[in-house]
Amino acid sequence: MKLFEKIKNNQMRTVKILGFSFTYDRNRFKFTKISPSARLKNVSLGGSNVIRKNTKMYSKSKNGIVIGMGTEFGPNCGITSKGENSKIVIGKNCAFGENVAISGLEDITIGNNALFASNILILSTNHNYENPDVAVKFQGSRGDKITIGSDGWVGDGVTILAGANIGNHCIIGSKSVVTRGNIPDYSVVAGNPARIVKRYNFDKKEWERC
Repeated sequence: MKLFEKIKNNQMRTVKILGFSFTYDRNRFKFTKISPSARLKNVSLGGSNVIRKNTKMYSKSKNGIVIGMGTEFGPNCGITSKGENSKIVIGKNCAFGENVAISGLEDITIGNNALFASNILILSTNHNYENPDVAVKFQGSRGDKITIGSDGWVGDGVTILAGANIGNHCIIGSKSVVTRGNIPDYSVVAGNPARIVKRYNFDKKEWERC
């Protein structure tokens, strides 16, 4: 939550455009570019951001989505914080391709300098299904937090599900499905479900197959 507190304590201003609102640091906002077709509500921008066409960000709570300085989003991204008190916090200098969806009832935290390809789904919510006598759509939802560390790379078409805890400098191979559990720092993972295929050996200074 340090990132959120740091941004919140800057000189912030909230504006409303066509019924949508977002908060920005007025000292750095002149470097921010937001497409006219983008829609933002209850979003805090750190400054020097780029938000391209048709990207939509919505949170139920005020400043429930916090975007760090220098982070960019490609076209057609969707960022939705659905919980009454949940937050989506994305660090500084991250880059997202097109058609990236980040959504859920629980907190989602992404570190700094993280790189994301296109067609990625990050979802901190799942459906209950335990009662075989009731249709799944009527059993409600549950969620768990997602954490993605700094300096990593998430490939095209990756799905990251509730309860995933991904360390720093991790590489997630294209089309992988990352489920609940921990991925240590400096790991390469691939597959469905994703498993560790390489770790960095600091003594040998090379990536080793697992």
